[in-house]
Amino acid sequence: MEITLKDRALYFKGLLLLVCRDGVILDSEKEMLMAVGRSFDYEREFVETTIRDALVNPYLRDDPPVFSNAAVAESFIRDGLRLSRADGIPDESETVWLKSVAERNGLDRERFSEILNGLTESGPDENPYSLDALNLTWA
Repeated sequence: MEITLKDRALYFKGLLLLVCRDGVILDSEKEMLMAVGRSFDYEREFVETTIRDALVNPYLRDDPPVFSNAAVAESFIRDGLRLSRADGIPDESETVWLKSVAERNGLDRERFSEILNGLTESGPDENPYSLDALNLTWA
């Protein structure tokens, strides 16, 4: 699936906002964000600095991203759910925030539940590093 430049920026920023919700960015979360940054062809130093400064950046607004289409939004939500489970302890505030992303992108509660259940059914053996973002291409 192709993703626009704006959607790439929103995707990365959205994942960053998600990991900041609990006030701590774990190593597993950093690794996943670094992988997304590499996949999106971002400079390593930019990604490292952005992650390092995220919790203290007063300009980083907690607005749920609105993507150019529902397919990108669904990929983002799947990756967000994977990221929220990276430490083995899904955080309720992260799930609530991802629901707001779904709503802002025109996805109803039923579709969000389908995405959530699809990941839940894949079970704990699913590799959390198998992110949709790593398979996106851009124009």
